Amino acid sequence: MNGVIVIGTTRKPSQRIRSFAKELARVIPRAARLTRGKQSLIEFCEEARSQGAARVLLIGGYHGNPGRMVFLHYFQGEWLFQAPLVFLKSVVLLRQMRRQPIPSSKTLYVIQDTDRDKSVAETFAQALGVSFVKREALSSERVNVVLLLVALHQRKILEFLSLPDNQPVGPTLYVRKVYQKPRGDWKRW
Repeated sequence: MNGVIVIGTTRKPSQRIRSFAKELARVIPRAARLTRGKQSLIEFCEEARSQGAARVLLIGGYHGNPGRMVFLHYFQGEWLFQAPLVFLKSVVLLRQMRRQPIPSSKTLYVIQDTDRDKSVAETFAQALGVSFVKREALSSERVNVVLLLVALHQRKILEFLSLPDNQPVGPTLYVRKVYQKPRGDWKRW
């Protein structure tokens, strides 16, 4: 596995959570899906490390739907929780939009719609191991997918779009809350 980020789920995920993880693995470059099974969080992270990954994205559920995204990073011999901790309001999968999935993405950049949420966009880029660029500096010749952070009336929407046609190529995430710094005990996974 050549992935630098491994995408997994909590134990006993629903079909919708598995589909969401699969779509994320397709649009995030150098990402791979790994089945967790009955492994503990530490065992899962160590298996990801043995596969060559230094980052893990775990997707948790809420009433059978994707409900949260937790990032972990391997640093100086141990796995640490990394910002952002994302609570999702809802997710629209590609199949719900009646779109065909693209082959695995080669490049991904994080951009934002407004200057208001620049720190959130930069945090996402760092957690995913991709670059954050301003929309004006983006050249469509060298990019095939962008993660666009849109802020509408206190609501954050994350969209995976292809360039230059701005068509959805991955899931659309409606975000309930983003924590950029650890709050309380993040180990309640």
